[in-house]
Amino acid sequence: EPLVVMNAILALSEMPSTEATEKAILNKIINFKDTEDLFMTDAMACALNANRQVLLKKALEYALENWLPPTPLVDENLPKISAVNEEAKAINLANPDLVITNIIFEPANPTVRGYVGMKIEVKNVGKSIAKGVIIPVSIKIENGDKKTEIVSQNFNAGIATGETILITKNTNGPWSGGIGYSTDISGVYSVAADVDKNNEIAENDDKNNRFVAKINFKKPENMLNYTIGRATKSYASIADFNSVFELIQNVNKLDGEGRAMLIKGIADGWPSKKKVVLTANQVAFMNQIEKEVSSESKDYLLRWKNNYTRESDKNRDPNLQVIILKTIPEAMKYDQKQIIVKAGQPVEIIFENPDAMQHNLVIGKPKSLEIIGNAANKMITDKNAIENAYVPAIPQVLFASPLVNPNQTYSLKFIAPTIPGNYPFVCTFPGHWSIMNGVMKVVK
Repeated sequence: EPLVVMNAILALSEMPSTEATEKAILNKIINFKDTEDLFMTDAMACALNANRQVLLKKALEYALENWLPPTPLVDENLPKISAVNEEAKAINLANPDLVITNIIFEPANPTVRGYVGMKIEVKNVGKSIAKGVIIPVSIKIENGDKKTEIVSQNFNAGIATGETILITKNTNGPWSGGIGYSTDISGVYSVAADVDKNNEIAENDDKNNRFVAKINFKKPENMLNYTIGRATKSYASIADFNSVFELIQNVNKLDGEGRAMLIKGIADGWPSKKKVVLTANQVAFMNQIEKEVSSESKDYLLRWKNNYTRESDKNRDPNLQVIILKTIPEAMKYDQKQIIVKAGQPVEIIFENPDAMQHNLVIGKPKSLEIIGNAANKMITDKNAIENAYVPAIPQVLFASPLVNPNQTYSLKFIAPTIPGNYPFVCTFPGHWSIMNGVMKVVK
């Protein structure tokens, strides 16, 4: 009787551990078939974390010793349905014309109770839309009788002719968050997105605004991997980094699902404000497994990676000034309007881009903001603009990063100018410079 089993596991988890109780609980986890029983999985995760995680370590040992090739995922690449959405053949500048060209799911293959983020890719094949005009998106998610609706009334940064943007934020009364979905019921879900559903924007064609895609929330292949993932999430929320790192060192010895569950558990559980410093060997290990795991696990690794920094280099220049500068998602702004550096000293700006679009970082001479910005705007017709990261080849530009992709980081190193003053920094992606800028103040 499942209810008796669940309460027995919870009761045993509160008692001192014995070889007999450990064997009984582990045997039940290994042989339990109903992987969608969310109450049982949480009870089992509690048992794994009890008594100083003794059973969690034994569960991992069992998983390592009994590695099996992962079962191929059914419907791994579900087709997108675009019967309603047909992109315009040519640009018509009479009016704007918004077309949803894709729905990006992250991760692409979620598990039951796992969260999937969604990005709505919208292209304007008509007249440009000015900044301040809200681009409304409606999303309906369905699986049989289970239906959910999400709306987005956030994006108002404008869309140029031919430009493609990503809408990633929902609207929930006065609150806003990432567009995403989670479910307790496995199966294939239909996701239909409509841009400007109520025809609030006069368009050339208001019948090409829908895009439909499918996503499969799969059942866990076995209870052991799933429970290890659930237990790891709780453990990672309170454990020290080295203890958690001991767990992740096993990642390449697990099967595909076990690997994904372990990494996901750590990423979900690790407190976002808890920063740690890795040794050089730990950094090398993390960089290596990042190359080897699936794209889904890589997304979780990158999320966790934002919470640790590199080991301090003992031979590093003691005068080096390190500044972390980030973009603000969907705001086309940096998170700092002013940074201060010492004249003639080495500087490293770690430029992080958590936004959904590309940005760069260009530093210019004093009073050069408009000159650089106007030169960047003219590059929209330059066939080599992307190759040159939209950085104008003019003498006013002192230092520049490449275009930094969403959720990636670039380290810009330079020697600060020797003359004190206000040096503008700016994103030169066309149309960004007028609001996405700040000042690097050079002081003696």
